[in-house]
Amino acid sequence: CSDYRMVYWLSKLLTEDRHRLFDLGGHIGVSYYGFRNYITYPQSLQWHVHDVPAVVDAGRAWASQNDPDGMLNFADTPEAASGHDVLISCGALQYLEYTLPELLASLPNPPDHVLVNRTPMHPKRGYVTLQKIGIAVLPYRVMAKPEFVDAMGALGYEVMDHWMSKERHLEVPFEPECTIDHYSGYYFKRA
Repeated sequence: CSDYRMVYWLSKLLTEDRHRLFDLGGHIGVSYYGFRNYITYPQSLQWHVHDVPAVVDAGRAWASQNDPDGMLNFADTPEAASGHDVLISCGALQYLEYTLPELLASLPNPPDHVLVNRTPMHPKRGYVTLQKIGIAVLPYRVMAKPEFVDAMGALGYEVMDHWMSKERHLEVPFEPECTIDHYSGYYFKRA
């Protein structure tokens, strides 16, 4: 499971006193709740989640009943990531109207550590397709790996680790050259 690498790097960062974490597209805090089964969170942890307004509202309601330690909070804007130690995003970058490098470039104090997981990336080219989920059809961004890594590098981020999420793949009907057999994960550190 690709979450292993996320848990590994996050646990190391937490032991290095990186306790301000921003979870971009984190739903109601699913990574926070899921990872706590494998990581002992420090009492000083501040985990902030940003998602669409309805999900943020649902997350706040859920946390009021299910987060007795009060470490989970919610942010109304992605720009609230400024000043955090670590930014994570698990399976959400493909739905955003902006790219992660665009967001980081806009922050006065971007996080020094960035962990992304379960992200569709093509080895050569980026494109936008559509994803059908139930009764909705959503735009779905697939980034080109070289372009993504170069854009992060231009912001001073170095790739510390890269992994494949083999449990996910993407087939675009009638466009076989757009097929990807795995999603990607990265750990970036800013120099």
